[in-house]
Amino acid sequence: MTLPYLPPRGQIEPALPDAAWLQEDARPTRDPREQLDYLARFLWRWKRLVFFISAPIMLAGFFYLLIVPEKYSAHATLMVGFRQPELLTAEQVRSPVRGEPDIDGAIDLIRAEPALRHVASELDLAARPELAGAGRVSLLVRFKRALASIFDRTNGASNQSADPTAWVAAHLRKDIKIDRVGRSTLLDLSYTSSDAAMAAKVVNSLAKFSSEDESFLSRMSLAERAGFQIVKVSVVTEAVPPQEPSSPNSPLILAVTTFCALMAGLGALLVKQFQEQRTVRGVEQVTRRGLRALGVILDDQNVERHPGAGVAMVAGDPTHAFSASVMSLHVALSTLPRLHKERGLVLLVTSALPGEGKSTTAAALATSMAASGKRVLLVDGDLRAPTLHRSFGVEQRPGLAEFVDSQVVLEAAIRRDRTTGVHFLASGKGNANPLRVLNSIRFQTGLRVMRAEYDTILIDSPPVLAAGDARILAQLSDYVVVMTRWGSTSWCVLGHALRALQESGARLAGVVVSRVDRRQLSIYDYGGAQIYGAGYGEYLDARGE
Repeated sequence: MTLPYLPPRGQIEPALPDAAWLQEDARPTRDPREQLDYLARFLWRWKRLVFFISAPIMLAGFFYLLIVPEKYSAHATLMVGFRQPELLTAEQVRSPVRGEPDIDGAIDLIRAEPALRHVASELDLAARPELAGAGRVSLLVRFKRALASIFDRTNGASNQSADPTAWVAAHLRKDIKIDRVGRSTLLDLSYTSSDAAMAAKVVNSLAKFSSEDESFLSRMSLAERAGFQIVKVSVVTEAVPPQEPSSPNSPLILAVTTFCALMAGLGALLVKQFQEQRTVRGVEQVTRRGLRALGVILDDQNVERHPGAGVAMVAGDPTHAFSASVMSLHVALSTLPRLHKERGLVLLVTSALPGEGKSTTAAALATSMAASGKRVLLVDGDLRAPTLHRSFGVEQRPGLAEFVDSQVVLEAAIRRDRTTGVHFLASGKGNANPLRVLNSIRFQTGLRVMRAEYDTILIDSPPVLAAGDARILAQLSDYVVVMTRWGSTSWCVLGHALRALQESGARLAGVVVSRVDRRQLSIYDYGGAQIYGAGYGEYLDARGE
């Protein structure tokens, strides 16, 4: 989706010198080589996914070829014509038989049960292993027979004996194929079996029986034979045992298996790309959508579990990867031009929805700024769900709510953390109407006093889409830092939040991606997790992270 451009507020001068690059019409055209590079890295990124999706399908195809027995098809060619009677009349001599014989009738006669039973008996097919199961009555057949015996006493199907020869004949009827060769009177008789020699024997036996059966003619006199045009089946070529199997078709199966594996892998890639396009994943995606990416905050389990772990880590272990990522964000924000000379810079830290790391980042960022020697004030503007006081281990009150209600003076409400040097203004007691506090003249007057006393003022606000507090604070701040969560914040939600800030006249400093998986950072961005920390990764490797 196209994210909105946040123009500078009209009353604030000077405007950002490089703000024009955020506009849709001012963005440089993308180089096709950049698109190819992105596609190549995307394919390389998910090569394992393609392998794990495609490999089982390929193995299934190979396994199928291994377990499926080879079958051979034997073919014989028959010709259907008229039998010339032994006693010819004068009329038959003058007018010989013309026209086409009944091909369909001849095929039905060849597939008739007496012919198939003759072949089964002649070759003793009921004793062959591949046809031994034909005489077994399945449970489904027995169930049908039992129902027939219950609901139809006159039906004799339940009393039929399981004749193996009849079952083999029924099996042959399904497997024997008789096809007409073009429009001629030739027929192709074929049978498929795992035994090439038996397949040829079955075809030749059936062809011979169909061409030599005289049982019908033996009951007719010569005069009767002369009065009928009797169809005659003749054997043109006998079947020979085939040398090459007819099934399975290995090249076709391999081709279909490969195609299905590739399509499955491609489908998985498309689904993965759709998922990636829905959520924020890395700095590169932010910049590709025309937004300024301030940096990333690496994920750390200790920081997420303990409220004050981020502050302690930045203050006590600046070489840690998490601390290095916070310092990188600090440097990016230090390049922002000051809109008011000789006055502090007010930065609003917010997010679209809860749980995107804004409070943790604000506390760690304030610690990093204070470590550089600047006077930093951290204001907990989230009066609805305050959490920043836990990061510094102080009480929630007195704070902002008490100052607005004139219960304490500003100097008494602001406390200084001795370990980090950060000045902190807590939220105060729970307030039923946070908008009244933020819209009060006393708060705005106090903010002007804070500007004169501190170099940087960081305000932690509620999420933009959860409450209207962030829109009010955005109007009082110089810049807005929007936090997003790796793989969780959707671009649709972020777009709604940016539009809300745009309508409030906010000036966007940039977007920060928090809780980034350091192992996958190099997959989605050009830099890896090793760029954060002492010696570009030696400290990380030594700790086994």
